[in-house]
Amino acid sequence: MTMTAIILIILIAGALLYTVYDEAVIPFLKGKTYLSVRLRKRSYLDELLFAGFLIVAFISNLLHGGSGTNNVCCC
Repeated sequence: MTMTAIILIILIAGALLYTVYDEAVIPFLKGKTYLSVRLRKRSYLDELLFAGFLIVAFISNLLHGGSGTNNVCCC
């Protein structure tokens, strides 16, 4: 396993642990939220542009010699 794969796995695990902490532990310790602010929904065009950029980056990677999907855990 490469160093990049190890770092990515550590970052993903850290994000997962923080999400569980933020969603489960904090409300248990602090109690119910009485004041909340509703956020505006962004436009649908933003979502399409972001998805398009991801698709272009993926195809560009394939055309420049990338494999598309790499096995992180080779057994």
